[in-house]
Parts: sequence; structure tokens; C-alpha cells
Amino acid sequence: MKVLVFPFNSLILSDLVFRRGHEPLTSMSCIAGKVQDKRFERPPFNITDEDLARALKVAPADMPAGAKGRIALLMPLIYEAEAAIIMEDAEACFGPSGCLRANMTLLNILAKRGIPILKIEEPRDVEKAKKLLKEIDRFLGKPRSARPSGLSKGSSQALIIRTYPSPKVPTYPSAPFKIADLSCGLEYSGVFSEVVDAIRSIGAEPYIPEYSKEKVKQIEEVFGIKPASGDLRILLAQALSLTELSMGVKGAIVMTCFRCGEGSLIRNIVRSFIAEKLKIPVIAYSFTERTKAYNLYLRIEALYNMASKRKFYREPMKGLALGLDSGSTSTKAVVYDGKDVLGYSWIPTVDIEKDAERAVNKALKMAGVSKSQLDAIGVTGYGRFKAEKMFQEAFKVDDVNSSALGAILLSKSKSCLILDIGGTDSKAISIRDMNPTSFSVGGTCAGASGRFLEIVASRLGVSVGELGEMALQGMSSKVALNAYCAIFGLQDVVALLARGVSKHEIAAAVCRSIAEQFYQQFLGDVDAVNPIIHVGGTSLIKGLTEALREVTGLDVVVPRCSQFAGAVGAAAMALNSR
Repeated sequence: MKVLVFPFNSLILSDLVFRRGHEPLTSMSCIAGKVQDKRFERPPFNITDEDLARALKVAPADMPAGAKGRIALLMPLIYEAEAAIIMEDAEACFGPSGCLRANMTLLNILAKRGIPILKIEEPRDVEKAKKLLKEIDRFLGKPRSARPSGLSKGSSQALIIRTYPSPKVPTYPSAPFKIADLSCGLEYSGVFSEVVDAIRSIGAEPYIPEYSKEKVKQIEEVFGIKPASGDLRILLAQALSLTELSMGVKGAIVMTCFRCGEGSLIRNIVRSFIAEKLKIPVIAYSFTERTKAYNLYLRIEALYNMASKRKFYREPMKGLALGLDSGSTSTKAVVYDGKDVLGYSWIPTVDIEKDAERAVNKALKMAGVSKSQLDAIGVTGYGRFKAEKMFQEAFKVDDVNSSALGAILLSKSKSCLILDIGGTDSKAISIRDMNPTSFSVGGTCAGASGRFLEIVASRLGVSVGELGEMALQGMSSKVALNAYCAIFGLQDVVALLARGVSKHEIAAAVCRSIAEQFYQQFLGDVDAVNPIIHVGGTSLIKGLTEALREVTGLDVVVPRCSQFAGAVGAAAMALNSR
């Protein structure tokens, strides 16, 4: 008889079933099948899109990715089982059994099948262990005197399923740049290899912190909480291990499933804990089954640069530098002497190379200098890879770090929270003593971007600047606006106009909505350091700045030349890199 055990990875239960002459159905057999699949390069993290699609037959589409992956992996066992043994309140529900949501779904499907199910309690002493054995004997029969011939599918015996040659390493290898990867559900969502690819693409190596049973026991004492999902307990235990034995880690990424409320809470706790204990930059990220390496590249690159280029986070030496910020919607250039912006230009981005050249020439002309007089050139923004080719020996840096340093220098604030709402995404960076500690990039939808402000301004028949002035005269509390999605947000604007609502009230509601999204989406992933330094093009929208002040309760500072922070930061880093 085929007997399913829960927890799905329980070696004790599988052995008890096996000794009674039955076939235990466990997660080990499922994972072994995945490991032996020759299509994959990185077993056992081989959950595919097809697997996840199968999970949707029994799970809602908005279930966290790691839960879907576990359901897809284990669901065949549910339908194959002829009987089941469930250990209720099992303490060691980790790995395949480490997600409370997945377990609830799978056990519900099992209950609907109508097969015999034995529910037992985890034994805490010898007498309870004896009682457990008697219950299993009554359910499955007593142990067989002789073991069945052959190796059972679900047996707990060791099986060598693939061997790999040891990589050749130099006698004196250089220490790799290590980024710690702490996560829950990553390996069950099909995303693990994407994270590895993203980390290695910038020349670093992933480091997975070890943990022990003792560390799991310590989490309630250290953090004051005990998550319901076992793998979230492991995440906290990994954080404890990492802070005690950092192993030369230079940065860390903490990842949990999107739409997992418990995971979101633990992710923020772990991010803050690591940043405080190790004084290294940390990013927090919620992933879906669609997350790819290129989605992570900007974040990983920024994390790498924050750690490896920390020495550049200082006031630049004297010199003359050009800073070019080739953004997704606008191209900006500045001439910077280490203290002041001498010349600048700002034009819409249509053709990266042509617009970069135009912006540079305008900034140089305004400053009254030529390229030959420049001591350094820094490029940043989405178009930096193309723009870099226009100059010899240009210093290239991601736009997270360039915006951070530019905001620090322009505001002369050494501890702050930097906010840059761009044309297609937003960035929030926490700074303490001129060192970045954490940052977040992106948003749930385009409703939190500068592009949405442009769309609304166009519909109201005003410029973006005028929209900000109008917002100061309106009352956002009078209007409810769904701007989490740019499309739905615009539909609301059209409906409000049709009802005769004042344009000033609509402008105020739009600014308020974007400020609320920043508060809800970003402040959980970064440290709320006072004041907020608002930079980028949207910093010129006075209504948005005022809304940020009202929603967050923090001071909001808009420094001079705030829209050029990215270009200033690139120029400053180029000077400091000499």
C-alpha cells in the first residue's frame, strides 16, 4: 500500500511505514526525480512553468510563488496515496513542508480524497512514543521480520543520484565578492537559478548561510516572534548565523514570496537585523514565479557597487567633471567642480546616443568649458552602457548609487532617506553617516512613477509643474483615487472629471496617492531616516513634496538642482575614482 506521510519530508514516519512493508510517499522521492532530470543544470531547484501551471488547478492565482511550487511538487503524491499518516503540530516542518499555505492546501485536497488517514501527535517523551507506535501498528500492521526485496521508491536509504567532478581551483585563490542570499520559497518557485545568475553576472558569488536546530530554537528569544511557516523560522535562523559568522560577506539580499503577509514582515525584520549587526548594505525583495535574472540585475549591481565603492561616498576632491544621466524618459547632464553645478541641461530621451551628445554639449556651453578641460566623466542611468561608449575612460555607475551620492552632496545631509521617483520606477535609499544601508527599487505598478503624473497632467490640460501647484490648492481628502495602476488611476480621473470634481482636488489626490504608495511599499524595505531628500524630476512638483511630508510625518527637503542628483552623483564618483 502507498502511504503518504506528513510532514512530507519526515524520515521517521517514512521509515516506520517502510518497516511495515508499505511504500512511503515522501518529498524525497519527488525531489530525486527532479534532480535526475537531465534538462536542468542546477538540481534540485527545478520547478518549471508547467509545474506551476498544474498548481493553479487547486490553488488561487494570487497564492505566493513558493507555495505554488510546493503544491506542484507534492500534489502527485496526494493523488497517488492509498492511505496517509499526518503528524499534527510537528515542530520540524521545514523545506518541502515549510510553507503553512501550501500545507493547508495540500491537506485539504487529501481530506477530500476520502482515503484512510491516521492523525497522530508528535511524541515529546518515551510514553508518547510508545503510544504512537501502537497507533501505527493498528493502522498499518506490525513491522515485518524481513525487509522487502529491492529498494522502495520512498525509502530513507541513501541513494547517489549524480556525481560532479571537483572544480579545479588555483593554489592561492583570490577571495570572491560574496553576497548572502537569505530567502523563503525561492527554490520552490523556479527562481533560485535566476538569482544565482544575477549575482554571478556582476562578478560576485552567492553565499547561503547555514543554520542549526539550536539557532531555530533561539529565534523567539532574539526576535520575539515565532512564524507559523517553518521556512520563515529558518530565514530568521540564517540571519542569526550570518551575523555571528559573516564569512566575508559584503552585502545581502533577503527574499520572500510576493503576496505573503507573514513573509513580508519577516523580510523586513531580517533586513534591518543584518544591516544593523554587520553594517553592510542589504536589499529586500518580494519575488514571483516570473522573476528573472534581468529583473534583479539593477538591484544586484547597485548592491555590489554600494559595497565595493563605499570609499567613493565622500565629498569629491577638486576637479572638473561631467556627469551624464541617461534616463528612461529624460537625459540630463551637468558640469560639476566638486562643490557646485556650473552648467546643466535636461532634454527628453528619444535616441540615447544623440540625446546624450546634445545634453552634454548644452551643459558644457552653459559652464563655458570644453571636453579637453574635464578631469573626469561619469555616466549613469538606463542608457549608461551606450552612453559610456561615447567617451574614453568614462566612469560608469548604476543610478541607485549615483542618485544617493548626488542627493547627499546637494543636500549636505549625511544621514537621510533619499527618494527618487523616476519616469518608469522609483528608488528609496537609506543613508547613515554617509553610508548606504538599504535601498529599494521599483513599485507595484506605474501608478507610483513620474510617468503617471505626466499622463494625469496631460488629461487635465496642464504641465506637470502646474499640476503640482494645483495640488497645493486642493483637498486630497475629498477624493478617492485608485492610482496603484496607471490605467485604473486614469479611469478614476476621467470619472471624477465627469462628476464635476475640481481639477485642484484631483491633482491633490494624485499626489497623495503616490505618496501613500511610497509609504506603504518602500518604508517596509528601507530604514525611515529623517529627513527625506526628494530628488529627480518629480522633486519639482510641490504638491507631491507636500503630500510626502503629510503622509510620512518626516521632514522633506528638496535641495538646489535636485532634478540633477543622478548626474551630480556620477560626476562626483568619477572625480573620487581618480
